[in-house]
Amino acid sequence: MESISTTKEYPLHLDKLNRVKGGVFGLLAGDALGIGTQWYYELDQLKQDYGPWIDSYQDPAVSGSHGFANISHYRYEQGVRAGDLSQTGQVVVLLIESLASCDGFEQADFLERLDDFYAPLSGESFSGRYTDALMVDLIKGRRAGLHWGDPAVASSCDTSEGAQIVAILALVIDDPVELVETAEKLLQTFYREPFIRQNAIVFALVVQAMANSIPLAELPAYLTGMVKHPGVMAGIQRFDNLLTPCIGRVAWQPETVRIEPALHVSQVYGMDCQLTHLLPSAYYLMHRYFDQFEQGVLSAINGGGNNMARAALTGVLLGAMNGFHAISDRLVQGLHDYDRYLLLTGMMVNKE
Repeated sequence: MESISTTKEYPLHLDKLNRVKGGVFGLLAGDALGIGTQWYYELDQLKQDYGPWIDSYQDPAVSGSHGFANISHYRYEQGVRAGDLSQTGQVVVLLIESLASCDGFEQADFLERLDDFYAPLSGESFSGRYTDALMVDLIKGRRAGLHWGDPAVASSCDTSEGAQIVAILALVIDDPVELVETAEKLLQTFYREPFIRQNAIVFALVVQAMANSIPLAELPAYLTGMVKHPGVMAGIQRFDNLLTPCIGRVAWQPETVRIEPALHVSQVYGMDCQLTHLLPSAYYLMHRYFDQFEQGVLSAINGGGNNMARAALTGVLLGAMNGFHAISDRLVQGLHDYDRYLLLTGMMVNKE
């Protein structure tokens, strides 16, 4: 049984570029780790197809044993291989490209890039590298002639893509009020449900705090202190939303609550695609593995279900906390086009 550190120490004096690179590559690595292993809801089937512990990028299974084997087979037939990103990862890269090209975040530029990305897609699930429900809904609205910003374009989904997207904004926007206002405007374009937007924004605030070297032990006071900022609360609305990121502190009390091995956190909070199930798992892994990037992200992957989103959310948190150099060369260089992502990330930071 592994020991759980109780010092809660991780590097607090890294420069901002190191943290931004760590956050970007943490998210992309988590996404890519799931491209071949996503949606195994029976962990025995995951082990049957990929062994007892996944620790590297994998090809999608040609003949998987799980209930979503048709999606894995489809991805393989489309040429998706180990080290590739999912469609969500591709959209995140679009945002990074936009930030690298513009003076700060320009929503119109990002959405124009998104429209161009949609152009060759059919608008059905089995298109591109597989199109998730959020993007299916957005494509449908755009092809119906609706303008971005029209409330009818926004989806009723409760998924995590928006949280992953605004996490990138959190890495380059230092002011909480600016982050909340920017993220809320973008998320309103994607999601109808305020509760989903609010929790995605709180996640972005946590990423921002980690990128700005806020100690993890001080995170509860930092977040609850946001009630003093009307501009922040306008986007978050409920004080209780600010408490959610710190539920993971239970990992610091193994004598009271112990999840062993930690990959089973997925079964505690939920293995599915709902944001409100994925975030508690990522927060738990952030607190438990605050100084162990790889152990946290791999625990997310080996937990099955929507492990791709869980690992991406965990990866951006732990990457921002521990910096780029905490991510092994195996995971960095195993990403296809990693050198381009490094270049774009540097350009993105230098634009700010």
